[in-house]
Amino acid sequence: MLSENNIFEKKKMSLEEAEKFVSSSLFEIKEGDLILSSCVDGRYDENEVRIAPRSFCGSDPGFLVLILGALKKINNSISEDLRKKAFNTVLDALGGVENFKMHTDDHNLENGTIAGCGHMKLVKKDPEKYLVSEEDVEAIFNYLDSLKNQGAKEVVLKGPHNESAVFVVDDKKIGLLHQSGDLQAFVFHKVLYEEFIKDLTEKLLNLEEIKLQGISFEDLFKLLKETGEYQLTQTVNQLAQGLPNYEIKLEEGKVKIEEKGSK
Repeated sequence: MLSENNIFEKKKMSLEEAEKFVSSSLFEIKEGDLILSSCVDGRYDENEVRIAPRSFCGSDPGFLVLILGALKKINNSISEDLRKKAFNTVLDALGGVENFKMHTDDHNLENGTIAGCGHMKLVKKDPEKYLVSEEDVEAIFNYLDSLKNQGAKEVVLKGPHNESAVFVVDDKKIGLLHQSGDLQAFVFHKVLYEEFIKDLTEKLLNLEEIKLQGISFEDLFKLLKETGEYQLTQTVNQLAQGLPNYEIKLEEGKVKIEEKGSK
C-alpha cells in the first residue's frame, strides 16, 4: 500500500474521469471463481487484481490485525494461544498458505516482510490506533515471516503512488482494476470483504474460547465487520485525505457510479 508520503496535492479524479476509469477497469467475477485478497493500493497490475479482487487494507495481513482488534473488544486480554488460534482461523478461512496474499514494493525489498505496505506501516507505528498492542504487532510479523517460509506469496508492487480517487465496489459480480493508463485509485471491495467476514465468523465460533463468550453469529459478524471498517478508515484518512470517493454498484445490470464526497 501507500508509503507515509503526503499525496494530498496530487491530481484528484473528476466524476467524468472516474466514469472512464471504471469503464476501462471493470471486470466480471463469476460464480465459483477463487477469490483471493489484495491491498487497496493503486499499484497492483491487472493480472494480480483479476485473481485477487477482494481489496482490503493490508491485504490478508490486514485481517490478522482485524481479528485481534475485534477479539480485544470481547476480552481485553488475549493469551498467546488464542492469538495463534485466531491467526490460524484467518488462514483457514482464506484456504491455507497457498491462498494467503501480502505485498511489499520495489523500493522496500531490503527492509523486511511487507515493508512496502503503508497500512501495516501505520499499524506498526501506532498499534493502539488500530486497537492492538505492540506485542500483537510483533506476533503478526513473526507469523507473516513463518508463512513466507512456508510459501505464502508476497507480491512486489512497482513504481510510485499516483492514486487520485477512492473506489468502493458494492457488488460481488464485479471487480475493479486499480490502475488504467496513467490513472491509479485506491479500491475497497466492500461486498467481497463482507462475504469473507461471514466465513471468518463461522470459523471463529468453533473456537472454544469464543463459544464460552456466548456471542451470537450476528453479534460477532457485526463486531468483526465494524472493526475492519474502523481500521480501514484510520488508514484511508491518513493516506487518501482529500481524494474523491466513488461507490460502484450494479442496478438492473447497469453500472452505477455515485460520488460520495472526499475522504
